[in-house]
Amino acid sequence: MKADVSIDDVDPNDFDLLFIPGGYSPDHLRADERFVEFVKAFDESGKWIAAVCHGPQLLLSANLVKGRTLTAWRTVQDDLELAGANVKDEPVVIDRNWITSRHPGDLDLFSRAIIENVRPAERAIGADIGSTGLNA
Repeated sequence: MKADVSIDDVDPNDFDLLFIPGGYSPDHLRADERFVEFVKAFDESGKWIAAVCHGPQLLLSANLVKGRTLTAWRTVQDDLELAGANVKDEPVVIDRNWITSRHPGDLDLFSRAIIENVRPAERAIGADIGSTGLNA
């Protein structure tokens, strides 16, 4: 798949949500400072960030995880804890403007959490730290 636009041509203000996929992509993206800076700027805006599986690696490389509560793929969880994050091994974790999930088996709950929290534009960002309370 070919990108429609370069990271050099986008601004966090042009988007309502940043979705960071899992797999190998975050590991490649975090090696490029332009993507790391984009993630930092997006987080500073207070807009929603949704990251699944290995996605939180990009949040880690942006030095954003210390003191935050999130989840990720099992092998990424240790790295997040070492960086000062409060890691929960749960299907979906919401902390302020972040929605995180562990793996493809959690995608239904992850998608539902994104829809329920992001859809109402008038809702204030910032659910209580913790899990969504959604069950499989």
